[in-house]
Amino acid sequence: MNDIQEQNHSGTDTYFSDGSEYEVSDSIYIGIEYSQFIIKETEQGTYSADVSYSHKINDLSLVLGWAF
Repeated sequence: MNDIQEQNHSGTDTYFSDGSEYEVSDSIYIGIEYSQFIIKETEQGTYSADVSYSHKINDLSLVLGWAF
């Protein structure tokens, strides 16, 4: 077997989001939303060194909506 088939992956992923909306009128609303995604990963191969990495993804969304 080659090293790719024998790799072990382990880690944790965290995601959260929070947002709010405000009705300007009966049919128009505005809002804002913030979310964050955190990835922490470790890869262990039989014939290679252990590799660890971490990524944090932040997202801010502004919302303009029309209800009909």
